[in-house]
Amino acid sequence: MEKEANQGGDFYALAAWADKNRKQLMWTVGAVLVVAAAVGFYFMHKDSREEKANEAFFALKQPVPGRDTSTAAMADQFAQVADDYPETSGGARAMMEAGGIYFEAGEFEKSRTMFQRLLSEHPDFPLANTAAVGIAANLEAEGKVAEATARYEDIVHRGTPDSTWPQARSALARLYTQQNHPDRAFEMYKEMLEARSGDSWTMEAQVQVRELLDKYPQLRQQLAPPTAPSIPAAAAPPAATGPVLDVAKP
Repeated sequence: MEKEANQGGDFYALAAWADKNRKQLMWTVGAVLVVAAAVGFYFMHKDSREEKANEAFFALKQPVPGRDTSTAAMADQFAQVADDYPETSGGARAMMEAGGIYFEAGEFEKSRTMFQRLLSEHPDFPLANTAAVGIAANLEAEGKVAEATARYEDIVHRGTPDSTWPQARSALARLYTQQNHPDRAFEMYKEMLEARSGDSWTMEAQVQVRELLDKYPQLRQQLAPPTAPSIPAAAAPPAATGPVLDVAKP
């Protein structure tokens, strides 16, 4: 019993930590991916404009999440590289970096504008979905809940799932809860649990599902699997190895 209580406490502690550090988690992952993409692009493009853009990009200091304080002045430097080399991959990376730093610095409108510019001028950028999440996160930070919800819904319902998939669903579920739509929030969290990715987002979803079930018991109806049509025994698929969702008990 004591062990179970400790595990429950760990779940709630993790959920609180993830919610508190949600934005920093986003940009920590984003920064790593940006640097990795930047190195690849650097060696792929050799023309003069690309080389100059890459040199200008790498010459600037990139703040380390959790260690350096992001400021608008830092972001301005990357925004200048984007202005000087807008058509290059180096300029696109500068837009991405500027958007992230502006966000951390609390300059939400500038951050959103930079991400929108990136998607407009470089729609095939490898981290386009991350930029789209950035736009939604800025709208949420600005208090534009309806617009943020629509943006997250667009990310969730289009394209192939990638690294932004659980984050967008978690954010959307949170906004649904705030707007008094617990059934929609529950559905988002349930999809995350069914994916069985085992990451911190999934663990947070486990906690949030239990809290929703405690507060809205009627949501347990959404746990019932749909009635399957009868099929011949020979053609029946193998039985599942375990329940999809382990949330029947708090």
